[in-house]
Amino acid sequence: MKNRVLNALNIKASESAYIYDLLRVQIFIGLAISYVNIIAYALFLQALSIQLLPYAYLTIAPFLLLLNVAYEKLEHRTSPLRQLKYIIIFSLVILICIWLGLSWAHRQYFIFALMVWTDLFSMLNGDA
Repeated sequence: MKNRVLNALNIKASESAYIYDLLRVQIFIGLAISYVNIIAYALFLQALSIQLLPYAYLTIAPFLLLLNVAYEKLEHRTSPLRQLKYIIIFSLVILICIWLGLSWAHRQYFIFALMVWTDLFSMLNGDA
């Protein structure tokens, strides 16, 4: 059965351990992105006006451009494993800062920031 799956996906048997490791990482990253997106959209729609949604997407665009430029430079300078570690640590730091801001500061600004960050987060991790 395993050989049939590997053949169907055009994976060599010697590569299967790497593929399964990558699959495990992608499952957990996918779960994290899903949870963050659900929370961000729910908080945004509950706390802010729907009329602010276009402004959130307009805010995402320049940040996405900057993030892609930084990602490209990181991609040329580091190995894929180190790059993934940097991205996970960076994402974790940003989410902790937003969480602290939601707890102690002006909630609406940080809800907006969370909404913007979720799209950046999903694009960044999708690139990785």
